[in-house]
Amino acid sequence: MECQGLPETAEQPEKEERQIGMLHTVKATLAAGLLLVACGKSEKEPAPAVTPQPTPATPARPAPIDGGLQAHMKEHFESIRSVERAIVLGDMTLAKREAEALANHQSAQEIENYSEEIEGVRATATAIAKAETLAVMAASAATLATQCGSCHLITNSITSFEWTEAPVPNETGADRMQRHRWAMDRLWEGLVGPSQHSWRAGATVLQADPMPASMLSLHGMPEADAKAKLATLQSLATKAQSLESLDDRAKLYGELLTTCSGCHTKAIRAD
Repeated sequence: MECQGLPETAEQPEKEERQIGMLHTVKATLAAGLLLVACGKSEKEPAPAVTPQPTPATPARPAPIDGGLQAHMKEHFESIRSVERAIVLGDMTLAKREAEALANHQSAQEIENYSEEIEGVRATATAIAKAETLAVMAASAATLATQCGSCHLITNSITSFEWTEAPVPNETGADRMQRHRWAMDRLWEGLVGPSQHSWRAGATVLQADPMPASMLSLHGMPEADAKAKLATLQSLATKAQSLESLDDRAKLYGELLTTCSGCHTKAIRAD
């Protein structure tokens, strides 16, 4: 008896197609569900907001230097130097006149809030106008420079001056005197600025470049007097190197002015 296989029916492929379709449907449903879960989670747990940082304020530019005040201070400094020059030359009459003008000098409106400092300068200038000796005048002139420096420190307005190099040293008396003058100018700026650099530079040149006594003798000054004056000058210049406070420097600067004055007045009288 011959066995015959069961005949294939048309329902078998359709059944497989239905199973595959159901599988695709399940996969699609799962994917959609996961997507919804992800979206829901994203909505429920939003990313932390970034707090914007405030923009830093642009710093204000410093106020420009008032041209009127600058001109006023330049005139003020020149008045003080005029007093000094008269003292160095031994001209007490001129020194008194310049000091009186300084005492009556109208202060700028921008610094009227510093009345105590202004009155201090006027009082010192008045003391010069009433002084009876060059030594007293010289000490007060040095105090003037220090009062300027102290005021600049209080007002946080350190003053700078145009820098010039020291004259080249050589053997002529005129050139040596130019170096001495340069050194004294730097010492003065060291007090008025105040400026450590200017003070040190002036003291260094004054100490390192003594003028031979023979040069002063050419003007008729006795050589012994010339040597004594120059020795004092050298000693003061050396001492200036170690001083730190404005008061100590002012005292020494006054002694330097007195020494310079004594030397110049002797030379003038000898001529």
